[in-house]
Amino acid sequence: MTIEDRKIFRVWQNFMSRPKEADLGVLRPIVRESWLRCRASGLSPEKSHAPMVLDEDSVARLQAGSALVQVASPIINFTLDAIRDIPGALLVVSDPAGRVLYHRGSSGAENAAAQINGIAGACWSEELMGTDSLACCLRLRRPVSITRYEHYLSVNHAWTGQSAPVMDLFTNRLIGAIGLFGYEQEVHAKAQDLVSKCADLTERGLYAKSAAARLLLYENYASARDRYKADPCFAITSDGLLLTASTEASKLLGIPAGAPHSVSALSDMGLIAPETELSRSTETIALRGRSGFTGRAQLFPVMDGGGIAGFIAVIDNPRHHAPRNSPWNARYTFADIAGVAPKFATCVKRAEGISETDDAVLITGESGTGKELFAQAIHNAGPRRSKPFIPVNCGGMSDELLGAELFGYVEGAFTGAIRRGRLGKFRSAHGGTLFLDEVEAMSPRMQSHLLRVLEEKRVFPVGS
Repeated sequence: MTIEDRKIFRVWQNFMSRPKEADLGVLRPIVRESWLRCRASGLSPEKSHAPMVLDEDSVARLQAGSALVQVASPIINFTLDAIRDIPGALLVVSDPAGRVLYHRGSSGAENAAAQINGIAGACWSEELMGTDSLACCLRLRRPVSITRYEHYLSVNHAWTGQSAPVMDLFTNRLIGAIGLFGYEQEVHAKAQDLVSKCADLTERGLYAKSAAARLLLYENYASARDRYKADPCFAITSDGLLLTASTEASKLLGIPAGAPHSVSALSDMGLIAPETELSRSTETIALRGRSGFTGRAQLFPVMDGGGIAGFIAVIDNPRHHAPRNSPWNARYTFADIAGVAPKFATCVKRAEGISETDDAVLITGESGTGKELFAQAIHNAGPRRSKPFIPVNCGGMSDELLGAELFGYVEGAFTGAIRRGRLGKFRSAHGGTLFLDEVEAMSPRMQSHLLRVLEEKRVFPVGS
């Protein structure tokens, strides 16, 4: 045990028994923050092994159908052969959730890993197995090294680990990670460079494989457009990314027509349910468009050798929901927002992501740049689309008038108040969206009232 190891081990002992007395300043920030998350989640430092979340058949199916494993496994095997003089080396490949899909190591390392389920089928996420190079790498999306007593679980104290993320070079999405672990071994000076090189080679291999598959998919999509001229259709990759869509399909789905796609999954955009399976046997999928459309699409798989390059989807009998009864309807969707400039596309993508949240949104921009257009599109893309969208112009109103307009009032609240009072725009928009235009024109007093509503999520009518 080195002096540094001894120092970190003492901090670990103190943190587990007397956390308030532990000098966490000794730890690297990555380790310190991970330990604190683990303790806050109630994870026991004495946990003895990782949970097996995949059985042998599931692992075999995933390995057979996973492009990550297909590309990474020969790189892993070659690398292990190159470092065969290191007796305790173990290399693993995981998916973004921390599930180990493939592993290979020396006999001693594999036997030690099997004791704690450091093998294919187990899950090594931070939530389940604490501070570990693989878990932290997946969380931070950058190379991470964790040595011996930096691990949160005592069962991992005999291990050192270096891990690097594998990213999709097309979309910058996290595909998984590769980890190099040493059992009862000191950290090798070149270990992090080696595992980063493995990840880099895997990324390049996946990029070449994906480029060929996408080209094939584009060719089949062009043929499908000729065959199904009257039907809305779109193309999706084997992992569910929207590659391209016809103008008709874009309008039904509520996505920008003609914009570059292949950066978001259909499930992430809320167009299909997260549990929707995309495989060779999938014949149809249920769709939910952001503009109120619901329907189904037939899937035609595009084969690439023995695998699937993706699917051509043809929407059946497109229909929309009946018009809503609310007098306050948002007319615009993301399909109405046109523009391909990189900064603009980034803005649209951020807005699409925000639409699925329940947060208050601040939209800034010069007059006439389409703030309300974005607000309506966000409303129509989210779960509040069937509820009212109510705009209120906050400029040019006195505090009293604006307060009555926003918060409502009870009967007799002031001279001229109508009988039975008024509901107010906040309560009228309940469940939907209240769009406050020119909010900067509010007086400081009214802004403080608005802040209280946003913080407490409650509205009190004037005079109540």
